[in-house]
Order: sequence, then C-alpha cells, then structure tokens
Amino acid sequence: MRARPAYPEAPRAVAGVAALGLAEALHPLLRADAELVGRAQALAPADARRDLLALAACARALPADELRGWLDDLALEAHARDVVLRAARAPQRLAAAMLAAARDSDLGALLEREPVEAVALAGALGAPEPARRWLAELRGVRLEVDGGDLLAAGVPEGPAIGAGLAAALARKRDGEISGRPQELAAALAAARSAGSRRG
Repeated sequence: MRARPAYPEAPRAVAGVAALGLAEALHPLLRADAELVGRAQALAPADARRDLLALAACARALPADELRGWLDDLALEAHARDVVLRAARAPQRLAAAMLAAARDSDLGALLEREPVEAVALAGALGAPEPARRWLAELRGVRLEVDGGDLLAAGVPEGPAIGAGLAAALARKRDGEISGRPQELAAALAAARSAGSRRG
C-alpha cells in the first residue's frame, strides 16, 4: 500500500491555530506544529485518520492521564480516543526503536499492534524510512497458510499454532521464505518446536 500524499488542509489549519494562540487556550501543553503534522501526514497511508494524527501530533507533550481526561472532555468515541492516546504516547521512543530494528521481522514485531497514526507520527519525528517501509510494504505481507493448515498437518490446537504462524510470517518478512510450501514447512517446524518446549 502506497502512502497517500500530504493534504495541505490539516497543516494549514494547525498553522492557523498556532498563529491565533488557540492551542495554548485549549490546553497549556498543546503544541500546534504544522511542519510536524505535514511530515506525519505525508507518511500516513490511505486508511489513517488524519484528524486523529494531527491531534496526536499536537498533544504529544501531555502526560497520558491528563491527555486521556482531555480527550474524554472532547467526547471522542472510544476507538478515536485510543488511537490518539497510543499515537501521542512517547512517539520519539517509538521512532528510536524503529531505527534500531535490525530486520524487517523486528520492525513487524514492534509495529504489528500499533495504529498507523502512531507509526506515521513516530516516523515524522525521526524515523521516516522505517515508517514508510512498514506502512507501504511490510504491513501488507500476509501468509498463504493459516491455522487450519497446521491443524490438518497434525499440530494440536493450542498456542503452538500461533507461534508457528508468527515465526513463518517473520521469516517471510525477512525474505527467507516465499510461497505456500515454504510457509507451511516453516510454520510446522516452529509450531512443533513450540509444542515440544511446552510439553
């Protein structure tokens, strides 16, 4: 999936908020950084909520508890609130971890559960290449096999199936395997290894 080009409306609106001093009026720790918002939106994929991304970029200096209360006062729906909270939570630390990821599978393990808005904001704060790679390429990598294939091959139902699929996906992201036969072999080996360790 290719990153969508930045739309000028949000950075322009944030610049207007800054010029009028409205950010500090809404909350003393809000920072209306139009340049940061523009960089983050340039990295954001088509399915990103650009309004939430801009809000997280401006609210990243708020402590988590204070930000949660402020967002509750804004009456954001729960999912939108959680996206802003996760994106605004230590994005520079996430950027450093993205830069430290040695392999694509490491990047996947780090970012798999992060909202795309969090990845775009962290990318804009110093890790644009890992963010772009994850959002435009690696996020879309999927296995051709699933748990049913492992069950059919004799792996008992349980955590070993998830471990096997996760290991195969990591190897696929690293370019070590491709195609259904290699994926199945890798997933079976990892699942059986995980099962024997638990046994």
